[in-house]
Amino acid sequence: MYMNTDFSELNIMQLSDSFFPSGLYAMSNGLETVFDEKRITTVDEIQEFIHTIITHQVGPVDCVALLNAYDFAKRR
Repeated sequence: MYMNTDFSELNIMQLSDSFFPSGLYAMSNGLETVFDEKRITTVDEIQEFIHTIITHQVGPVDCVALLNAYDFAKRR
């Protein structure tokens, strides 16, 4: 049986809206939960999950917020 392990769309929804009722919004972005539920079972799947978090949350969201805060502080 083929199991789709592409979590990118789910991650985008749960990370762009903390009210998305996934129960996974946390500092780890739910890695423990998906691992515990056996939805991720290999090192490659863990790496893909972390890559998705970095690509779709940390880069576009956190780094932009950090840059804006830095620019604001520099102008003060």
